[in-house]
Amino acid sequence: MGDAFGADLGGGAKGADRCTVLGVSLVRDSVCGEWASVVSGSYHPGMSALRSRSVWFSPTFAAACVLGICFVAGMSVRSGARPMPAPTAATVGLVDIRKLMNSLDELKARNEGVAAKGKSLQDKLADLDKQIKDIDNEMKLLPENETRKRTEKVALKFELRATLEARAKAYQQMINLENGEILNDLYTKVQKAAGQFAAREGYDFIVIDDRAISLPPNGTDKEYNEIILTKRLLHVKDGFDVTDSLLTMMNNEYSASLKKQ
Repeated sequence: MGDAFGADLGGGAKGADRCTVLGVSLVRDSVCGEWASVVSGSYHPGMSALRSRSVWFSPTFAAACVLGICFVAGMSVRSGARPMPAPTAATVGLVDIRKLMNSLDELKARNEGVAAKGKSLQDKLADLDKQIKDIDNEMKLLPENETRKRTEKVALKFELRATLEARAKAYQQMINLENGEILNDLYTKVQKAAGQFAAREGYDFIVIDDRAISLPPNGTDKEYNEIILTKRLLHVKDGFDVTDSLLTMMNNEYSASLKKQ
């Protein structure tokens, strides 16, 4: 034991070896061969066999303690050699994303293009609807005994109505996809512009301001939970909003790009 831990063996009670490890005096019982800590000033052979198993000393545990102490000490030395730098305050800007995107001149221009396309598609649907109404008027003028002609008119009417409904769904999907493309494109431009604005003005973060999102009345717990968990800002003092500044920058850049065309 003494050689393993480098401890000095000293005199002790008869029939026992004595050593000191980590400031704890230990004796090895000549009767049972176990090591035990010396709590009082006296020791008698065989007393460790009468002690609770919780007080006997384990060389493996001692080694673990030594390693643990060395590890913590080492960490302390490393920390002392390389102190962590003090955190610096970040500069944050808030953006009302709905106000920003809805106020973009480019969005207004592209919406006008979608509206013109939508009107053209609506005119095609209106033409089909007129054909259906014309058939209804023609059937009113057909005699009841003109069974064959009436059947043909009814069949044509069903065909036109099915075509009208199918095209209406298809046209609406076309408009939805085009609107989605516009939002995707503009949001990407907002992200890029926010980065440029932050670099120019010295901001570390540009964050979407979601404080306007509130809980609607008569909602379920699931609906409320989804809203609460998606919110990020509970309170922000005045002076952090940069929506108007970013909007002005993006509209100016769009206007300049039109002049280059």
